[in-house]
Amino acid sequence: MLTQFDFYAMSSEEFQSAMASAPFQRRGRGRARLSVAIEQDNLDRDGYRRSPYDLMMVSTGPERHLENGYVDTPSPYPSLRLATRGAFRARGQHREEVAVDSTARPTGILLITLCALAPQDRERFLDQFKRAAGFMETQSGFVWSRLFEAVSGDRAGWFINVARWTSVPAFEAAFARPAFKGIISGGFKPKSQIMLARVGSSQGQRPVLEAQVMSR
Repeated sequence: MLTQFDFYAMSSEEFQSAMASAPFQRRGRGRARLSVAIEQDNLDRDGYRRSPYDLMMVSTGPERHLENGYVDTPSPYPSLRLATRGAFRARGQHREEVAVDSTARPTGILLITLCALAPQDRERFLDQFKRAAGFMETQSGFVWSRLFEAVSGDRAGWFINVARWTSVPAFEAAFARPAFKGIISGGFKPKSQIMLARVGSSQGQRPVLEAQVMSR
């Protein structure tokens, strides 16, 4: 199963048009597509950069579908496209999640971290990431995270982590803890970007990346 991420930088008019035309879609077994609006935010990144992107589109499906034109042709907007496979996932122990209600609007935030690494740093990054994820699993407000690794040759060593939290303050409290800083010190922050999105903020879609096809 491949998951393809497309990041777009676009004008406000282009953004509104793209959001209107690409809500959550499920196209048969093992295939889905959704759009995620990236917000301008005031996160304390502590060395992580702000992303230039306004929109993220995610397409999931068997490899043959992605290769045979299932994903749209490249956009004219300045963009980044990464074909990925799942590498690791974590789930919070104290999620403080509201029970799922099909009539209720989903709440919470998504933090999307794009890490551009040299191929030789892969194993060191994965070791550090797993230790950091183990810490986050114990933190109040952490719901889940999914780490995806790029499979395209020119992006070897790139990763995308998508993490759901109940709120920005919950994430910032965990991010600021000395124990977490100790895990990530000497790591890859200068090469990483953090993006913020609201869960379910796009066209009233289902919780982002929580459809079964995207969380395997």
